Amino acid sequence: MLIPTTLHNPVRSDYTAIQTKLSTAIKKGMKKHKIVGMSLALIDDGEVVWAEGFGYADRENKRLADKNTLYKVGSITKVFTAIAAMQLVEKKQLNLDAPVQTYIPELDIKYHTPTNNPITLRHLMNHTSGLQVDQMAGMFNKNPEHFSNVIDFLNKNHAAYAPGTIATYSNLAMDLVGVIIERVFGQSFEAYMTDNLLTPLGMSQSVLREKNTNPLLMSLGYKKGKFHEEYPIRSVPAGNLHSNVVEMSQFIGSILQEGAPLISRHSFKEMTRIQTDDTKFDSGAKFGLNWFLQNPQLDYAGKFLSHNGGTMNFISSLMILPEKKLGVIVLSNSAMQIQFIDETATQTLQQALKVKHGLSPPPKKTWPEIISPPDEAVSILCGNYVTPLGFAKIDQDKKGLFANLLHKKIRLKYHKDGWLSLKFKLFGLIPIPLPGLNKIRIQTRKIAGEKILYAEEHDAVYITGKIFSANAISPIWRSRLGEYKVDYRDGDYHWAKKIVLTERDGILFFNIKDQQIGGSLLIINPLNECMAIFEGIGRAMQETIYAKGEYEKSEIFYSGYRLIFSKRI
Repeated sequence: MLIPTTLHNPVRSDYTAIQTKLSTAIKKGMKKHKIVGMSLALIDDGEVVWAEGFGYADRENKRLADKNTLYKVGSITKVFTAIAAMQLVEKKQLNLDAPVQTYIPELDIKYHTPTNNPITLRHLMNHTSGLQVDQMAGMFNKNPEHFSNVIDFLNKNHAAYAPGTIATYSNLAMDLVGVIIERVFGQSFEAYMTDNLLTPLGMSQSVLREKNTNPLLMSLGYKKGKFHEEYPIRSVPAGNLHSNVVEMSQFIGSILQEGAPLISRHSFKEMTRIQTDDTKFDSGAKFGLNWFLQNPQLDYAGKFLSHNGGTMNFISSLMILPEKKLGVIVLSNSAMQIQFIDETATQTLQQALKVKHGLSPPPKKTWPEIISPPDEAVSILCGNYVTPLGFAKIDQDKKGLFANLLHKKIRLKYHKDGWLSLKFKLFGLIPIPLPGLNKIRIQTRKIAGEKILYAEEHDAVYITGKIFSANAISPIWRSRLGEYKVDYRDGDYHWAKKIVLTERDGILFFNIKDQQIGGSLLIINPLNECMAIFEGIGRAMQETIYAKGEYEKSEIFYSGYRLIFSKRI
């Protein structure tokens, strides 16, 4: 755990002990993770019982972060956008289950395999649309184009999945919801949101455009403890709300009243029920209409609603326990620390549950005993997989099952309930935990004729990979191996240093040298001489890249960018 969870005999309904204990832990965590500034608010039955800022909103000018500091809340914006759509559904101006082309007739989605299922507004908001995650070209730009321009990108590129088959997150889906709201409302998206959500909640400092923020309240952005310029974002409906913890508390108060005064109780219940149980590949994601509905660390508290967010520099976490009338919002100005921010929100609610209701987390479950795996389980499990951590091979030797992952040999221990835990030994002798892996178990299941790799963590089960068979690499694709430079648009943030197309053991790898996260290594599988898909299942997988030319004249088209061959490697 990132923050200590033990309080010494807190007085019920008195949050002073929480503030003292967690404030100390937060400051230590900020120092450890190089977080320059953050703010937090805890809400009990609509009342703000703790609101505090930590560190700096502008370190260079010694401006402290406080409860009124404005931050980008990132993807928490999606919840506001979904509520706006539900308001129009209530007015019979939108239909959740009508094809999207009812409102955007020029939208013409392409699929590698034909499908008869149209994308609906519901698909867009429960993340089962099958659309690509992003159009990176123009996403972060000093003068971003209107978000409706993503329609042209979507029409030129293939979708990742058929609608309704798997829950995979998409910012582009929410851009389309914003387009629909504008067309039905007849005015700008920002005008609708201001008049129908922000103003009714008294969120007077909250805005959807950078130029409208109060510069005396707006936080600067930081990365690894140093100032880092924050670019405006094109995807306004997906992630561009600016707010503070006090005004976000007013939004939480509305949710604790089942959506009043913004939407009806019926709409609130529709938004907060699980919408993804009937997907073809049950990814384990518990999505409502733009709400995440699962946090195993808070399952003991009843119904759970959340969303987090991240932009170039800002990180946020919103969590609500409607049955216990508790909510928390945490906003930060420092990049790449979502785990700490989410953990801060989770543990704040855990302590509030202890104070208000006398509830503590249940004891951690122990895993069932380790046994020898049956032959059938071994047969199903073994193979080559694509996972979020890269290529993994699961196999068996004289010592038992193992996985080759991250250039390491990890032993797999089969438990009586059919799940396997992961154990890594340094030099094959000394057991040591790899970050996070010692808390995870895995299992392979056959779904719709495919082997899908599932992971279990904190009792939550989710898809983490799929079996992989590489297509043959043609001479034309081999001629394209090398380093590529990105042809950026004017004003674009240069998020990738370079992209390298390489081959190893008959597999093509798309290596992105990323400015933010250091890099990502993706496996691509050619479909023909000019198209390939990112292998795997889940977010950003099954998306298509396009190529033309050979050798030094090679070009690759990815996420709206043209990649130009620069040199052999």
